[in-house]
Amino acid sequence: MMKRSLAKTVKFMTQKFQAVDFPSYSQVASRSPGNARYLWFGKQVEAGTMQSGREVEVDWSKDEYCNHYMDDQPNMFKDFLEAGNNFSQRKKYILDRPKFVWYWSVHLAHNFLMGVDRLDQPLLEFLQANSEMFDNAFVVLMADHGFRMGTTEFYASEIGNLERHNPALMMSVPKKYRDNGILEVLTNNSQRLQTHYDLRATLLDIAKYQPSSQFTNTTLLKIPGEKGHSLLREQPLTPRNCETLPIIQDYCICKSKSIDMKHDTKLSKRLATALITYVHDRLEELNVTTQCHKYEFDKVTTFNIISLNGAKANYKIVVKTKQPAIFETLVTDNETGKLEFGVIERVDRYGMTTSCTKKTHYTPLCYCKE
Repeated sequence: MMKRSLAKTVKFMTQKFQAVDFPSYSQVASRSPGNARYLWFGKQVEAGTMQSGREVEVDWSKDEYCNHYMDDQPNMFKDFLEAGNNFSQRKKYILDRPKFVWYWSVHLAHNFLMGVDRLDQPLLEFLQANSEMFDNAFVVLMADHGFRMGTTEFYASEIGNLERHNPALMMSVPKKYRDNGILEVLTNNSQRLQTHYDLRATLLDIAKYQPSSQFTNTTLLKIPGEKGHSLLREQPLTPRNCETLPIIQDYCICKSKSIDMKHDTKLSKRLATALITYVHDRLEELNVTTQCHKYEFDKVTTFNIISLNGAKANYKIVVKTKQPAIFETLVTDNETGKLEFGVIERVDRYGMTTSCTKKTHYTPLCYCKE
């Protein structure tokens, strides 16, 4: 998406700053709040199952990150502040001091596939006008998650299905460090699967560890308490895939063999009906049932078996209801007959149809009655 919509910007960053694109960058949560917590705090807040079958447990419960102050928790902004950044004086005489700037454009491309196109020329001109400054900086151009507001037809396509969980990431290093080895390592790492955890480790590396070596140290670094590895350094030689990295299988962008099972209408309807029941149960747990329509099954639009291990089968299913809402999830049908559902994503353009739950417990699973 970034290469299409920000073509001029990408070309300029590549040619002027020798920026490196990361085509295999994976989100680790569905929505922005979850992905932000991984990047800023390095904490897992969403439980799930990896492709290897290993369970991913949360570091913070919802009660912890919603009802408790985070002031004393380690976070990226605090790390950079302690590294010497101070914005109390906005004069040019502080240009020789380290600075950390974060700009997050929320609405530009959130609801419209082509929305980010509007930024290409202004962003290009901004980078050109300040090219001397950016040539002396680490520059990261990224998204927290892929495009989530597309049509059913868009997600049915191979590229649409990939882009939903494949956010943009592009990074450049200061000109004075481009010949000391870290750019080469950064380029090599761009060809491997990476996550927000690895970008977080990179930012911590820049703030805390690399300055002592003048950004020349490319040896493997395991930062205590962190799940990722710096993109500026060698990473572990173990395979980087959805079986080894902390990526819940729902967000895995690695291609896997799957078999279309829509012809098995009996099985697909059983799982679809169970999914709708599960959604209703979740709405009841959140105490919003009276505000939401009760869903009725319409049809299964996608039904693939993605893995089979003995009597345990994993399926990807997309179900359309009559309201209409469209739900997608991974479901495990094990030998006991018990179904286990993964993260449930609502993939239709739900817009304001969920707004009635904001005062109680916001959830996109709801289709509001009013």
